[in-house]
Amino acid sequence: FSWDKPFVLKIHYLIGFKSKTVANRTIGEITKQHPKEIKAHKQEYQQIIDSVIPNIAKNSDLYGYMDSDGYAYIFTKEKLVGKINDKQLSKYFFEIWLSDKTSDHKMSKQLRGLKW
Repeated sequence: FSWDKPFVLKIHYLIGFKSKTVANRTIGEITKQHPKEIKAHKQEYQQIIDSVIPNIAKNSDLYGYMDSDGYAYIFTKEKLVGKINDKQLSKYFFEIWLSDKTSDHKMSKQLRGLKW
């Protein structure tokens, strides 16, 4: 794994969620890792995340793609849901799963191909 190369992260949901619930949890996880930065941009970041997170059906997948320029794209199996047009927020979004600061260190290391 490298932040310098494009990648796709597949997220499988075992239960369904309303988009607002997922968006709020997303901002909450990002806030745990970057409290100062989120405090300064919380309303802006919340609006962006709200716009790219769809309702999630039980046993469905959501895909996050980070392009070579550092922008995030969110897809369902059917379509592009949205783009995060802020490079810093794009990275924060993926750091939920791919950072040493994540709440699930074992999973993060597995996703990045590191020994755990």
